[in-house]
Order: sequence, then structure tokens, then C-alpha cells
Amino acid sequence: EEVAEIEEKEEKSEVRGVDVAVACSLLGGVAFVMAIFYLVNHYDRDIQLSAWEIVSSTISIFVAVLFFGGVVATTHMLEGSAPHWFMVVAPFMHVLLWYSAMHLAIGYLCWTTMRHDDASYREPSEEDLCELECWSTLLAHICAFATIHFGLHILSGSWFLQNSFTGFVGTALVFGILFVMFRVSDIVRARLCAERKNVLKLWDETAEEAENDVGSLALSFLLVQNIVLAVLGRLTEEARKSKEEPVEEKPVSEASVWILISTAIAFALLRAGVVYISSMCNKNVHLHTLEYESTAGVDTIWDYVKRWIFILQYVISMCFAWSLLFAITWQAGRLLGPLGPMATQTDAREALVATLVSIVAFAGIFTLDYLGDTAGGDLNLAMRSIIKSLGILVGFSWESAFEVGVEVISELTTEVGAWCPVIVRVGMAVIIGLGITPAWTRYILRRVVELRAAHAAHQGEAGERELTDPCDAQAAEALLEHGGEADDSGEGGNSDERAGLLSLFDVHRDRRALELKMHLDLLNVTGGRGVAACMERIAR
Repeated sequence: EEVAEIEEKEEKSEVRGVDVAVACSLLGGVAFVMAIFYLVNHYDRDIQLSAWEIVSSTISIFVAVLFFGGVVATTHMLEGSAPHWFMVVAPFMHVLLWYSAMHLAIGYLCWTTMRHDDASYREPSEEDLCELECWSTLLAHICAFATIHFGLHILSGSWFLQNSFTGFVGTALVFGILFVMFRVSDIVRARLCAERKNVLKLWDETAEEAENDVGSLALSFLLVQNIVLAVLGRLTEEARKSKEEPVEEKPVSEASVWILISTAIAFALLRAGVVYISSMCNKNVHLHTLEYESTAGVDTIWDYVKRWIFILQYVISMCFAWSLLFAITWQAGRLLGPLGPMATQTDAREALVATLVSIVAFAGIFTLDYLGDTAGGDLNLAMRSIIKSLGILVGFSWESAFEVGVEVISELTTEVGAWCPVIVRVGMAVIIGLGITPAWTRYILRRVVELRAAHAAHQGEAGERELTDPCDAQAAEALLEHGGEADDSGEGGNSDERAGLLSLFDVHRDRRALELKMHLDLLNVTGGRGVAACMERIAR
């Protein structure tokens, strides 16, 4: 009887643990969905855009992790039969595989979208842009995870684990590899599409945006791992699990949590400081370091350096997000550990962590949006980049909860055979991906594209009001000089033709193209005299 009672108590404790996991997942999921409903219907369009981007990034990260996790699990199953050199270079082969797949997919979609003569330029339809955004975002996230996996493979080496300095050397090595890969891909694109300027323009813009995401996600994660190594003397549990090794979770002190929170605040202040310093620089440098604008063809060395300056700014924003995520995870583990079932049920803890991260991120989005709208100008750009990083932070927190669930389900088939968990993971990735991706493309990405276009148009109207202000002496002087050149050269009557060279697609994708179009429209209306004519009319 005593044995039966003990077994009954053990069964009840196991059931309670599962119940806690399910309850946390349901409550956290329902709270997240309802919060998203409030945000996507908010009166502020910036809040709406941020909410839709959070939903989009969460889905993209979830599908990307499923696919990449299945491929990595398959690779690890080959460890027994594959030669040692193959397992050593396998992480870098993953990077090359997904990086090539990303560019091939983007190039193919750009080619099919713009497969006509340059003379008959056709703007990409909204459906084309949504499809292009879908595959570029999804493959960019997979490529970023492959790069992170490769970087962690380097950082897990005995020499790089000695201290944080050697860890930074490993991160610098990954940076050098990405620097070369991005440059080589730029040259290859320019040579393949030398006679197809319209295809090259769209391919360059889309591919470079995807590469920027890859670089910012991978480098920021590895930099924060170096900080964790300096604080704890080891990498995070998530980093060590990436090598499929058994991990013993160790308690984290409260001082370590506060150090990481202070690090997150320092990265946010550094991002704002970069904006302030940039605003004090030369106007040409100022514009190119705050906003990146792709140029068709091979970039000059200076343009390529400016592009990496832009990427490093997003790395700073993402370092803020990663530091905040790990700090919240550590603190949640410290507080929930004594509760019993929560200490043993990883999926329950991950669901609660995702809920807490979502609450913190939503509060941060409202705060940063208010600060950006109040300050305006360049500070608004910095706030937008941090808001974007918070959206990706929410996506990664919920991805961790989903990943634990997929892992638990796949491990239920271990007794059937060694390959069964891998087959289940790959099968779930394919089924879920095929089910989610079409809906994500048709409804969520379409809404994101619409809100981004509306946001760009609103920013353009604000810029036009600022540029046509008679008190803006610099803008008036520049436009007057441009108008004078047009009058002297006798080309003032061709302003309609020059304005027609800028399509709506160019306007939505390029802020400088939008400003140029406003300048040309103003010159056209005033006969090439620009702001000077407006000032005379106001004076009269």
C-alpha cells in the first residue's frame, strides 16, 4: 500500500507539472493575442505598424527556427558515420548553403517580377512585394540562425572560452567573414544583371536589406554572448544547447541580472548618443549613417563602409534587446525556481518568460514611440530602430516557448528509433511552414507593406512642410540654386520629364527619391524658381 501511495503521488506530481505547462502556455498565448488586438487597432499608425511587425517577425522566426532546427538535427545524426572534417566545417557549410539559397530566391523573384525591357518600366505590384518580402525575410532569418550557430561553434572552442577578449576575437572573425561575403555578393549581382538595370535595382535593395538583418542579428547575439561570458564565465544555456550537448542549468546571481540590465540601458543610451553625434557631423555623413539607401551596382568602398556603419547601429539596438531578454530570463528563473513544478517544466517557464518579455516590450514601444514623436527628427529614427529590435525580441521569446514544445513532442518518439525525433521535427517544420506561410504572406505581410507605405508618405509630407518653410534658409538656397541652374540651361521646361523618372516604387523605397520628387514638383509648379517664388508670394 505504501508503494502504491508513493507511485500515486509521483503520478499526481507529474500531472501537475504538465498542467502548469499547459496553463502557462494557454494564459500567456491568450494574453499575447488580446494585447496584439489592442495594438493593431490603436489610433496611432506607428503603434499599428510596430504591432504588425511584431506579429510578422514572430511568425517568420518561428518558421525559420523549425526549418533550421530540423536541418541541424539531421546533421547531428550524421556524426557517427560522417568524417570528422565534415562535422568541423558543417556549421560554415550551413551558412554558405542558406546564404546562397537566400540570394538565389531573391534573384529569381526579382527576375520574374521585372522580366521586361528597361524601357517599359513596370512597378512591382503589392502581391509581388509581399511575396518578395516573405521569402527574403524568412531566408534572412534562417541565414542569421546559421551564422549564429557557426559563431557559437567558434566561441565554444577552448581557446575562445578562456576570457571575454578571446571571445571578442571569435566575434571579429565572424564579422570579417560577413564583410567579405556581403562584398562578394554585391559584385556577383552587378555582373549577373549588368544589362538589366531594373532587375539589379530591385535585387540590390531587397538582398542588401536581408543581409543587413543577417549581420545585425548574428553579430549582436555573439557580442552579448561575449558579455555573458565576462559576467558568468560561461555562455548562456541557449548557446550551449546549440551544440546538442547536455547542459546543467546553474543559478544566476541577482548581481549578474542587474549587470545585464545595466548593459541593456547602456546600449540604448549608446544608440541615442550615436544619433546625437551623427547630427553634429557633416550633412552628407549625417544622412548616410542614420538611414541606409541602396544603390544599384557595385558600391564604392566608402558607400560600403557607410553601409556597415548603418548595420552596426542596428547591432547596438539588437544588443539592447538581447541583453534585456537574457536578463528577464535569468530573473524569471530565479523567482520561479522555488515553485517546484516551474523548476522542472522548461516549457512552462519559457511561456511565462515570453509573456513577461511581451509586457515589457509593449510598454517600451509605447514609451519610445511617445519620445520619438515628441522629439522628432533624428531621435525618432533611433527610437524606431529600438522599437524594431523590441519586436524581434518578442518574436525570439515566443520562439523559445514554441521550440521547447516541438522538442518535447519529437522526443516522445525516441523509443521507436533514433531517427524518429528528427523525422518528426522535419515533418512538423514542413507541415507548419506550408500552413502558416501563405496566410502570413496574404494577410499579415500585406498589411505591413501598406502601413510602411503610409508611414513613408507621412514622413514625406512632414519633410515637404519642413523643406518649403521660408525660414529654412539652407533649403531655400539649395532649391533656388537648382532652379537657377535649370533656368540658365534652358531645361526648366523639362521638369515634368525629370519628375516622371521617379516611380511610386522609388518613392516608397527611397527617402531621398521622395525628397527629390518633391523638389522637382515644386520647381515644375513655380517654373524652375522653387522656394524663391513661394517666398515672393508670401511677401506679397
